[in-house]
Amino acid sequence: MTNEEIKKIESAINFVDYCTPAETNEDVELAGIAVEALEKQIPKKFEIDGYYPKDRVCPRCFEDFTKTDARCQDYEPWRYCPSCGQAIDWSENNE
Repeated sequence: MTNEEIKKIESAINFVDYCTPAETNEDVELAGIAVEALEKQIPKKFEIDGYYPKDRVCPRCFEDFTKTDARCQDYEPWRYCPSCGQAIDWSENNE
């Protein structure tokens, strides 16, 4: 994802957070869902599991997504966490 794309997403987040009138509790809840979904589109670097250093975990939900499971046939770096949908940035972290 380019810096320009990230800036557009951040602008959208700011618009929803600060410029969209929330007149009801439902409006506030819907705006929160939209912001969370937008934030997940910005790739974040994976975390290294302190106990198992070869394992990589999602920076949002801490799900270990380096193990093969029913959601993938062969291991390859996940673009998105299979549990929460967070975009994963593998740059400079590959071994």
